[in-house]
Amino acid sequence: MARLGARWRVVLVAVLAVALLAVPTAVGYANVSPAQKSFFKTLVRIPVSEEGIGYTDALGRGYPEGPNAFEVQGSNVYVLDNAHHRVLKYNKDTGQLVKKISFPEEFWAYSLAVDAAGKIYLLDVGAEAVIVLVDGKVIVNRLGNVEIEPVAGFGVTEQGEVYVVRSGPDAMETLVLRPDPSGDLTVITSNRGTMAPDGTLWQIERLCGSAKETGVSVSMLNLNKMFKFPDWLADPMSAFNCLGKAGTTWFFRITTDETDLIVGLNDQTGNVERLVTFSPGRYAYPNKDVTINADGNVYLLDPSADGISVVMVASWPSLKEIPRLLQEKQVTPAIREEETKGVAPMSISRSQIMSTASAYHAKQWYCNQYNYEGTYAEKPWQRPRYINQGYNRYYQFVPYCWGGFSSLSGFDSELSSNWAAGNIDTTGNYKQRTAGVDCSGYVSRCWGLSSKRNTYGLMSSDISVRLNNFAELKQGDILCNADHVMIFHYRDANGNYVLYESTKLNAYDRVAHTARSKSSVESSYGPYRYKYLLDP
Repeated sequence: MARLGARWRVVLVAVLAVALLAVPTAVGYANVSPAQKSFFKTLVRIPVSEEGIGYTDALGRGYPEGPNAFEVQGSNVYVLDNAHHRVLKYNKDTGQLVKKISFPEEFWAYSLAVDAAGKIYLLDVGAEAVIVLVDGKVIVNRLGNVEIEPVAGFGVTEQGEVYVVRSGPDAMETLVLRPDPSGDLTVITSNRGTMAPDGTLWQIERLCGSAKETGVSVSMLNLNKMFKFPDWLADPMSAFNCLGKAGTTWFFRITTDETDLIVGLNDQTGNVERLVTFSPGRYAYPNKDVTINADGNVYLLDPSADGISVVMVASWPSLKEIPRLLQEKQVTPAIREEETKGVAPMSISRSQIMSTASAYHAKQWYCNQYNYEGTYAEKPWQRPRYINQGYNRYYQFVPYCWGGFSSLSGFDSELSSNWAAGNIDTTGNYKQRTAGVDCSGYVSRCWGLSSKRNTYGLMSSDISVRLNNFAELKQGDILCNADHVMIFHYRDANGNYVLYESTKLNAYDRVAHTARSKSSVESSYGPYRYKYLLDP
């Protein structure tokens, strides 16, 4: 049986006999063998190459991206290859390439979905469009006036209608979309909860009452069914994703502070029937990296610097064994103190920080020909990809600008002076006569700093304090590493992070209201708080 690379460091876990795990019965642990076996089998391996997949750099994103999602349908595996503007279709039984399916270079997909007929759907959050690939044709449906941020998921129903999951602090929302006569997508239903690939709407409930009422439950909203997760398995700080139902088993991906788990619960009893832990590679974090098929097979996408693998849980631990959860230290960014100059930082409130963050996101601005074409910008210059509808028209959102530190009023003035609208070319330093903000410029403005700090400067002790843990985060705090910085807004109802950031991730190329997974944030960033808050 093929083994995964060391970065997964798979630890087998199993569960006590089903009778002992009737929810919410507490469980104990016994010794397990220290020997590690791999229950994962590699089905497809794709190297980084012109014929394989590619990655971007991490600047403005926080980590590389490119193969942002995958899907398994029938005997085929579909892998999104943004770097080469295509979807790679492989036979999962032979591991051989079947077909390369191209899409226009103007698009960069956040995620993909594939229906039973093999029709491919791509969501481009930057271009605000869904691209359909079918029978050699490309169909583009614009989102029009549909607001999807912060987007947390994407899929297609059995009826061939796409849906987008939107994050919320108390409840998620699923928007089912359908093209109108003009081709623009409109919302046909808006549902509370997260839609699983099989159409189930689910919602996480965090119980904070008496000792008997604490813990985490999941409600299947359209099935009138609820399960409570065992307390040893998950806690209110965990993040959850329902993968769907296969046979009599509901599958979940749970991310705790220590590890990621694939868990199977019995549909009738709620007992834990299957459980295995894994530690995703720390190189990249696809937006869709776990899926199941109708047979209950679980597949994972495993990125590394030299390629990507599609792997399957080939077998499950025996029910006579018990879990030995993987303990893994958090990866924290290296911190380098930076000598800084300028006026001493000013005090500011959290509400002021969030008001400024939101204002950059809501900003409407007029784009003339010089703004659009970068006529007077220092070169090299590259226009943000979301600015793609021509000039002499209005756009929303302050664009990403490498090295940029525009205030909101300054941005208007710079555009009126025919500066370029944004710049996503990250070679060298700030390019003269370009308007907008990069990630650290955006945070510097939101924190009320009089001069721009880079990521190291924002982590320096004269500006911020590193928090003891992620649970201490409040609105207006930041998550920072050497390559990127983001403003914390809230944890959504599924336990993942909702943020404000000026980012190139997913081809936003602008200030965006985003949702990122718990594992991608907590393994790649450190939590920091501005030292001069009025309401710390």
